[in-house]
Amino acid sequence: MYEIFIRRQQTDFVLESIELKESIIEAGIVNVYSNYLDFDFSKAIKHSHSIRLFVLYAAVWLNRYTIEIKDYITQENHSLTLCVPSLDNNFIRPLSIQFGYSEEDVRRKISESISLMVRPALKKQLGKGSKLKIYMHSARPSYSMYQFDDVVLVGNYYCSNARRRAPMFVFKDKPGSLFEEFNSDLSQVISDNSQVVYDSEEDINNIVALLGKFTSPPLKELLETG
Repeated sequence: MYEIFIRRQQTDFVLESIELKESIIEAGIVNVYSNYLDFDFSKAIKHSHSIRLFVLYAAVWLNRYTIEIKDYITQENHSLTLCVPSLDNNFIRPLSIQFGYSEEDVRRKISESISLMVRPALKKQLGKGSKLKIYMHSARPSYSMYQFDDVVLVGNYYCSNARRRAPMFVFKDKPGSLFEEFNSDLSQVISDNSQVVYDSEEDINNIVALLGKFTSPPLKELLETG
């Protein structure tokens, strides 16, 4: 009876665990966080050479890591890319309802995020060989993505407005992993569905043209004096 029931259950469990582990390895998942702020972003920013952010506006994240981002972009040979929704993106309305904001609030938050990111560049503080690129897209922002060199964090937006913890999945770049799927998706959004807000490498500055009335007074002043 022991051999039939207990050992068989143990064997089934081991086989199921191996299959699950293989699926996780193939997907490239190296960690899952129930709260994305549990990830050590400070360490990731400090040790990266290329960072790409695909977010709705990331006000909490940017305010929390403003110092780290400024230190990062003022060092040599670093690359920082921010991709946020355009102010006329069709999904701003449903997302504003989802998060309990007005559409004006969401547009203002997007503008504030751009302002935080571009400030060091406008102040001529970019490190030698470092690049800052900011885009506004018309695609559907169905997830948030933080890429640090060969690691990417992906989090979803819920369909309801229930207050729940938002999981964040961490993928490592390796053959066959989902890292390349998300990486390619962002590259396509940038190339096919985006307008350049700011590009330090190409000396492009469309901030006022694309932000319009949502250009904050401090940012306007910085643009005028710069």
